[in-house]
Amino acid sequence: MNRNDAKTETRIERCRCPFCEAEVVAEPSPFCAPCNLRLRYCRVCKTAAPSEARICPTCGGKLE
Repeated sequence: MNRNDAKTETRIERCRCPFCEAEVVAEPSPFCAPCNLRLRYCRVCKTAAPSEARICPTCGGKLE
């Protein structure tokens, strides 16, 4: 058995804030730290969207 088989790699998906273009982690971080604004994330593509958006501006998916 290979040691790599026993380890599980985790990927951190990153996206850009639609307001300041800073890179933000697409995990349960409800805001952009540099501009301190609330963000929502697409359930499909994990893209950040403005808090007032109803659908994802990238793929049209539902927002969290």
